[in-house]
Amino acid sequence: RELDIVGWTPIDEDEDRYPRKLAFAECLCTGCVDVKTGRETTALNSVPIHQTMMVLRRKPCPRPSSPGLITFEVDYIRVPVGCTCVLPHTKREEGVQRAELREHQQHSGAAWLGGAGGVPWDMSSPRDSEITQEMEGGLSTPRGLGASGGLRGAAGK
Repeated sequence: RELDIVGWTPIDEDEDRYPRKLAFAECLCTGCVDVKTGRETTALNSVPIHQTMMVLRRKPCPRPSSPGLITFEVDYIRVPVGCTCVLPHTKREEGVQRAELREHQQHSGAAWLGGAGGVPWDMSSPRDSEITQEMEGGLSTPRGLGASGGLRGAAGK
């Protein structure tokens, strides 16, 4: 089975928001792609990476003497901007999955493709550590385990 790494971008449109159109990334797979074989592995989970983005919201002017006028208020929204691989949360499966990961590392020689622009996460970096803490669905992935299960789009397009 072939896995798409990048697909079509779903566009989120909101008439009362500026920018009106935003592209939201969407993970295509639940697992992650083994870079050596090109096949999905369920030893890791593919989860979205979110970034907080400032937008403007259009609101009716609160003054009764100004009917039909509008005002803009600053708002912050969470936008999915990509996907990364994480270790699953469940304790029950943890032992089996860690064994699968060790075996995967020993036999596949897979290279880590996660992180911004294909650069591995550096947990000593405050930025990478902060992004990893915001990710949903698991723990950060050690280097050398695999690539994200694909994504759709990127924010702001």
